[in-house]
Amino acid sequence: MHAVSIVARVVGPCLHGLHAKRAAACQRAVAAVVLGAALSLSGIALGVRSVTGYRHRVKSVDRLLGNGALHAARAQWYAALAARWLTGVGQLLLVID
Repeated sequence: MHAVSIVARVVGPCLHGLHAKRAAACQRAVAAVVLGAALSLSGIALGVRSVTGYRHRVKSVDRLLGNGALHAARAQWYAALAARWLTGVGQLLLVID
């Protein structure tokens, strides 16, 4: 799928500090959300493309969302994403409604 490869290309380099399995789970969850899944535990689990059963996917997404190490690293992840997206931007325009 094209969307999954885009997610891997954009998000993948920003996950360099995470454990490999945790990074793969993040990529699967982000791809599920991008492909139209709802932003709920069960919605993300339904959107995860996997041959495993629904119960296993719910458990996997639940572990990911409740992971303390991932929550602790989110500021670094946001910084890495912002640096990646804003590289080469001379002037940033911020519009607040």
